[in-house]
Amino acid sequence: FLVTIVEARLSEQNVSLTKPGENVDELWAALRDSSKTEWSESVQCTALEGLKTRLMFGRNVAFVAGITESPHGKTKNMTDKPLGTGVSLVVTESGKKLKLDIEYQSSRLAGENNGELPPPDLETNQYNSSTLLDLGKIQVLALTPNSSLLIRIDLESSN
Repeated sequence: FLVTIVEARLSEQNVSLTKPGENVDELWAALRDSSKTEWSESVQCTALEGLKTRLMFGRNVAFVAGITESPHGKTKNMTDKPLGTGVSLVVTESGKKLKLDIEYQSSRLAGENNGELPPPDLETNQYNSSTLLDLGKIQVLALTPNSSLLIRIDLESSN
């Protein structure tokens, strides 16, 4: 299977989780419109049925955690924070649907890391679920109140 996951932020949110199918075409068009969308992450991977697929992309970023003053001057106390995206998933056939067990997490800077205090805010998102999907159809997995969303797009057979 070919699994594609997109996390994006829309300036206008007009999709409901209770009836996502009614607005999927509008949502897909909005995702392709850079004036309405800020892409946060796009991940694509292959998966074999029933086997766990896991991937992690990221880096550690140094932040100023504090400043110590002494007679010799000021010293910045630094700490590392991991940033990136991690996905763990299992796809299995369940009748005419596909069962997706997914753990998704992402973290990124919400401001500038200028090496000073206070350190920048971190934006984190996490989604863990088991859900049934249709093969090859765009599916909305989660929406958040601040118009940020996680979308499950195109689960297709790689054969």
